[in-house]
Amino acid sequence: MQRKVEIENVNRNFVELTLWADLAEKFNKDTIDALEKPIIIAVTSCRVSRYSNNLQLSSTPATYFYINPKIPQLEQYQAEYR
Repeated sequence: MQRKVEIENVNRNFVELTLWADLAEKFNKDTIDALEKPIIIAVTSCRVSRYSNNLQLSSTPATYFYINPKIPQLEQYQAEYR
């Protein structure tokens, strides 16, 4: 199973994130979409590639994602993307 998600990075560019297998199943789009906007996602250990001059991220066995992670910058990022 795969799930493609379009995310906006801190540079305001849209990047396609492809999640595979278990991560694709764990990414419950309906639940995440129901959260208060903006939604901040932190993704670790992805494979980065370029296609038609666009960056793409693809999960690996080491990838994990965090939704609205408890980091010091969370409120700053949320304010910037409102």
